[in-house]
Amino acid sequence: MKAFILPLAFFSVSAGGYAEEFAYVDTHYITEQMPQYKSAQHQLDTLVKRWQEEIEAAQKEIEQLQVKRFGPDGEVLKQQKILLKPTQNTIWQAVQRVAKSGAMTLSLTKAATRSCCIATTNGM
Repeated sequence: MKAFILPLAFFSVSAGGYAEEFAYVDTHYITEQMPQYKSAQHQLDTLVKRWQEEIEAAQKEIEQLQVKRFGPDGEVLKQQKILLKPTQNTIWQAVQRVAKSGAMTLSLTKAATRSCCIATTNGM
């Protein structure tokens, strides 16, 4: 194993009769001189790059799944038509019957997905 001369700087400070010793160690310089550190850093960089690519691929899959489920032609809208349409049709038909019966001259409906106005010729 190669021996490295470590760049160290020792300082001695005297204040009021007390001496304190400090050392400065340049670990960046030391690690840059060690082949095993460079090898380990390269392995770590390779792992990080691979994991980032995995995450990017997963994010693309998630975005595609969001569009598939919640997009303009997504599964939510398709299921909404299948599951809610019968109830909406029942309400719509009831509103049309009341409006056409002559009991009212104007029917305004408000819904989360659509609004409509039915006008009859009776009495207007």
